[in-house]
Amino acid sequence: MSRPELLRPARRTMRRQQSRGHIWLAIGISLTGLSLTPVAFAAGSLPQGGRYVAGAGTIAGQGNGLLITQPGSTRGVIEWNSFSVGRNNSVMFDNGAGATLNRVTGGSPSAIFGRLSATGSLYVINPQGIVVGPSGVISTGGRFVASTLDVCNSAFMTGSSALTLSGDSDASVINLGRISSSGGDVFLIARHAVINAGTAAAPNGTAELAAGEQVLLQDSASSRQVFVQTGSQGTVVNKGRITAAQVSLQAADGN
Repeated sequence: MSRPELLRPARRTMRRQQSRGHIWLAIGISLTGLSLTPVAFAAGSLPQGGRYVAGAGTIAGQGNGLLITQPGSTRGVIEWNSFSVGRNNSVMFDNGAGATLNRVTGGSPSAIFGRLSATGSLYVINPQGIVVGPSGVISTGGRFVASTLDVCNSAFMTGSSALTLSGDSDASVINLGRISSSGGDVFLIARHAVINAGTAAAPNGTAELAAGEQVLLQDSASSRQVFVQTGSQGTVVNKGRITAAQVSLQAADGN
């Protein structure tokens, strides 16, 4: 689209009734850009090699899952070698009303086929791409962000009301599952392509899909929060269902 498509701030549901063949054709094309490996899809997979590089917290195994505890309503940044969740596994962030940024530094994309949840806000940043599989469920109490663009640790830790995300990754962010935020927003951001063929729900906030090389992420309860500052001829596609107080699809200089 040549300019952002912004729906008026009213609760509404976006539905796309298209043939299954067309949906999977578009998804298949984008998946080729993700280069998803068998390792990422392996049953029983969990995030590996996590360590706090800003803030403080604990990471502990718990049966077939991980429990990340971040005391109080603080902020923290964790760097991971890989960040995938197998179909029968779960990852829980007990971060109060705080926020945790998860940055993947290894060479594999993130594949969420199990359950990922947080009491507060959760950011997943992986320049290799992020896909939420058909069985994947993501639920947060605060904001959820999935992005191939990166952000500065210091800006995130200060809790700035405006964050700049940027990067040159050709990978995509794809949702085939269910993403919801009970008290915040849902943002899917990439330079190359963002596809929603599942469900995204932010009944008390904003749901925004954006493609660009540089994106400004603001904190505002009454207006659009994601602004594409530098276009990348990227693509944004919604073939699923989005329910939110506000909905925005943006692909400046793109489709």
